[in-house]
Amino acid sequence: MRFSFFTDLHLTDNIPCHRTDNYIVTLCNKLQMVYELSRQNDCECVGFGGDFCDRQKITDYDVIKYAVSVLTESNLPTYACIGEHDLYGHNPETYTKSTLSFINHYCPNLHLLWEPVHLDNGVSFYAKHEWQKMDDAAKIQVDSSRYNILLCHELLHSKKMPFEIICTKDLVLPFDLVCSGDLHCGFPAHKVGNTWYCNPGSLARKATSDSKRMPKMLIIDVKKGRDPWIREQILPGFKQGHEVLSVGLSETVRKFESIVDMTKFIQGFEEYSHEKTDIYELFNNFKTQHEVKPDIISYIDNVKTRLNK
Repeated sequence: MRFSFFTDLHLTDNIPCHRTDNYIVTLCNKLQMVYELSRQNDCECVGFGGDFCDRQKITDYDVIKYAVSVLTESNLPTYACIGEHDLYGHNPETYTKSTLSFINHYCPNLHLLWEPVHLDNGVSFYAKHEWQKMDDAAKIQVDSSRYNILLCHELLHSKKMPFEIICTKDLVLPFDLVCSGDLHCGFPAHKVGNTWYCNPGSLARKATSDSKRMPKMLIIDVKKGRDPWIREQILPGFKQGHEVLSVGLSETVRKFESIVDMTKFIQGFEEYSHEKTDIYELFNNFKTQHEVKPDIISYIDNVKTRLNK
């Protein structure tokens, strides 16, 4: 079977500060291009790795209508897992009130995999949604006579990385192929044990760190008993990263600083600086004459308690 795979579209009605183009239109065009290339390459279906939307609720009707039209007009079924941006607070119970749920309701070709799908051609699709654990995926019972594919929203990488990124070398999974999302930079397709792993990177390029990437999807041929044939497909017609991400981080910081008035806060501390040397006493005096948010007071108190211990 031949299928395509893409991930992390992050459909939105907001334009990131780093983008200089019409970002919303660009995202919609990327979605359209994925399905055009899938048809041109004779794919039987499409796989998706999570974060279809950039947040739980999108309010722009035109954006939603465009996504629905692309999915419904395609004759290709799409099998998908759910990412954290499709939810609110990583809570799966918020899915029913999400924009993705609304889109799914009007798109019969879009299948969110609450249960595995076993196709007549011997291929099975499973899902590991964002709130689920890789340990749970490792315990899934599969039919070894079928070609088993896991669509996975999880920070995976082929190398040891910092933070909470899982190295694929540390995983032992029962699947023939794992197509993952979440990690926007992606990684090269590779095999660990009996399992292949792939991630083309996110279609969305929101940050200046994405300037060296081009939006990509994968075209994948699978057959039981053989290694998959995985080809990267750069989406044609889209600009290089440096052409649409020309606003630097320093400029953004300066813009933020220009709209935040810290004068009163600084002056308040200076009023007591000649009298007090203890920062906590200084802060307590400050808050008696100036309004301070409760969460800041709580944070300062917690820091003081930890240091005293």
